[in-house]
Amino acid sequence: VQDTYKLKVMEHQRFLKFVSVCLGVLSAVADHHTGKTTFSTDTLREFYNQADMTWNMTRAQLPANWLESPYVGNGMVGGMLTTETGCGSLWPACSANESNPVLRMKIGRVDVWDTRVNGSKYSIQNIEYDTPRLPIGNLFISPKQADQRIETFQYRVNLYDANVTGELVLDDGSSITFSIVAHSYYNVLIVNSSPMDALDFRFIPDIALPPVCTVDPFLEVTKNQKQCHTDYVSNPPVTCTPTLCQQKLLAGGDYTTTWNSITQGNNQIFTLTVAFNMPAFVYTGQDSKEVAIKTLADFASTPLSDQIAAHEGWWHSYYAQHTLAISDGILTQFYAIQLYKMASATRCMSTGNCWAYDLNGPWLEVNKIWADYHWDLNVQVAHWMVLPSNHLEEGQSFVEMLARNKENLTKSAPPGFADSAFLVTTTGPDLLNNGGWYVHRKALFHG
Repeated sequence: VQDTYKLKVMEHQRFLKFVSVCLGVLSAVADHHTGKTTFSTDTLREFYNQADMTWNMTRAQLPANWLESPYVGNGMVGGMLTTETGCGSLWPACSANESNPVLRMKIGRVDVWDTRVNGSKYSIQNIEYDTPRLPIGNLFISPKQADQRIETFQYRVNLYDANVTGELVLDDGSSITFSIVAHSYYNVLIVNSSPMDALDFRFIPDIALPPVCTVDPFLEVTKNQKQCHTDYVSNPPVTCTPTLCQQKLLAGGDYTTTWNSITQGNNQIFTLTVAFNMPAFVYTGQDSKEVAIKTLADFASTPLSDQIAAHEGWWHSYYAQHTLAISDGILTQFYAIQLYKMASATRCMSTGNCWAYDLNGPWLEVNKIWADYHWDLNVQVAHWMVLPSNHLEEGQSFVEMLARNKENLTKSAPPGFADSAFLVTTTGPDLLNNGGWYVHRKALFHG
């Protein structure tokens, strides 16, 4: 009994410490009529600034993979910033000096999946080859002057404003600053750099192969990589112009990446978008090239300062819904980063941007074998934060996926379970059974 009492006292003391920390870190204003507590923008900014992720590196310390790189995303499109030393034969100007690193931003869009559904003459009845997510390409960023060499790299993921800022210090002592944003309301990635005309931007498309059999020319070969299935027929080659690349898919649909670069004062503004016309294997009736071009035109019709203010406003409202501070500073920072990652990876802004979080989010890496939805806990864990963090809107994408595919779930039920709905362990966005084993032998929906 005495030990139990001591335990209760300790728990109470920890709770009081937790409350005091929260009150000390976050100066709140309570509305006595509604009971709702709000925090000032300045207070929230200061709080989240303490949790920002930072990199300060020389050429020997650069982030080079999916696990250690800064990123941006809006639930649909995203970019992950790594570095490369040389670009092989894809870009001779980049590979002229193999020891001179350049920035590489991996471009992704979450609804771009191959369209070889069951019944397609190109289907080989294997989800890894028929309907996997497909890679988009890479944006390479380097000093425009070929003889300039980047000596140090500084990056910062600004959680509160949802951007990546950075500074590149060159061997001649000059520096280039930049910011990267995945806009909240447009599927547009923006790179704003200064001084103007100091950086060279080059988009190089990925090959539209399933990630399970794609060898990324910029990554080491891993044990997960293998040759494509002998029955697999490749998609047509991508076609490109100086400002656009369009990839047609063998079984229908196409996706287009287009970009633009302008100068504004002493800044260079580079914008890029990706459009797809067969999300969830349903043809929209639009040409992805026309949609991509129109997206950039619509975005450019509003001053950039207003666009950035709208983007940041969305995130400020998002953080105002829920903020957590505890006595452990590392855990507090980790929790804040997870809030940023969750809204970067999934949200339900509209019918066209309401995609559940899979194993990669907007940051698909082409040497990963899991380019689909895994329902043996992975997808569930990816969405766990939405309930305790008061962000049900971000979990709506998960609910909508189940709701819109209810009929497909019943089709996936094995013989003898005609009144039930089933999930198999791996699916595409339609949740159909394409040969996977069953996650739960019980009904998800009944009646």
